[in-house]
Amino acid sequence: MYPESSVIAPIYIFVVATTFFAVMFGIIFKDMLEYQVALWTTNPEANPKINYKTGNIILAYSATSLFVLFSVAFSLTVFVQIFWLASAIAFAVVIPTAFLMWFQLGSMLELWSEKGIEAVDLDFFVLNELSEKATELDQVKENKT
Repeated sequence: MYPESSVIAPIYIFVVATTFFAVMFGIIFKDMLEYQVALWTTNPEANPKINYKTGNIILAYSATSLFVLFSVAFSLTVFVQIFWLASAIAFAVVIPTAFLMWFQLGSMLELWSEKGIEAVDLDFFVLNELSEKATELDQVKENKT
C-alpha cells in the first residue's frame, strides 16, 4: 500500500525516543546539579562540600545513563542485527563511561569546594597562562635593554 521509502523502520522510532528521553533526563540532571551548586554557593561555610549525592540527582543521572544505554543499543542494531550482541557492546561502552563520569564529577565538585571555581575553570588557566607569558616576555625585553 505504501512505498517502502516512506515507511519509517520501527528501530528508528526506538532510537529517537530513547535519545529524546536521555536528553530530557540529562537536562533534569543538569538543573538539579546547578541547584545544589547554587545552594552551596550561597553559604559555603555552612557545608564544606557540594551535596550532589541526593536521591533525585542519582535517579536523574541513572535514568540518563539508562536511556543512553538503550539509545546506543538500538542504534547499534542498525549495524549489528543481533540485539543481545548490540546490547552487550552498548553496555561495555556506556556503563563504565557513566561510572567514570560520576566519579569525575565528584572529584571536580570536591576540588571546586576546596580551592574555588578557579581550580576547575579552564578559561581561568588559559587567561592566566597568557598573562604569565606576557609578563615573562616583558621581563626578557627589560633584561635585554
